[in-house]
Amino acid sequence: MKCNECDIEFTPTRLNVEGQKYCSIKCRNSSAQKRRYEKIAQEYQNSKENSISNNIGGNNRENREIEFTAKPNYYRESNDNNIENSNNDFNARVGLIETNFNTKSELILCRIQLDYANREIEELKKQIKDLEIELFAFENEEPEVNPQMEVVNNLIKGFSTDPVGVLNFAKEMFKSKIA
Repeated sequence: MKCNECDIEFTPTRLNVEGQKYCSIKCRNSSAQKRRYEKIAQEYQNSKENSISNNIGGNNRENREIEFTAKPNYYRESNDNNIENSNNDFNARVGLIETNFNTKSELILCRIQLDYANREIEELKKQIKDLEIELFAFENEEPEVNPQMEVVNNLIKGFSTDPVGVLNFAKEMFKSKIA
């Protein structure tokens, strides 16, 4: 099938194959936006044509009679008001379209900021987990035993039970290292 919006060949994903006209949600939304714009433009064109045809066309005999009455400016002012009203209506619609566009732009910006914040939160959570693992490993780490400190600790323990023997052993040990 061909997409009604972008004319790209696609394989329908719906069960109702005939009901799918667009290849993606983006194309469907784009087409809907164009239809809305065309509808607003068409309504404006129709209201403009109706106001002009009501003012000019219709019953020419009445218009001629009005032109020869004592107050011709009154009717011209009302015609001008109709045109001004249709312009105001058009301006109001354009203003609504602009407001809608600005709101959608702000929404997209907020979504981008939300995605960025969510990614940042995930990265921070990962860093927290890594730090917790490192802290756990640090807390459960066995203290390193220095062999020289182990000898000194054993001498201190032995000194409490046999002080003379430990002193003699220490003298012999230091004599061999000094000489």
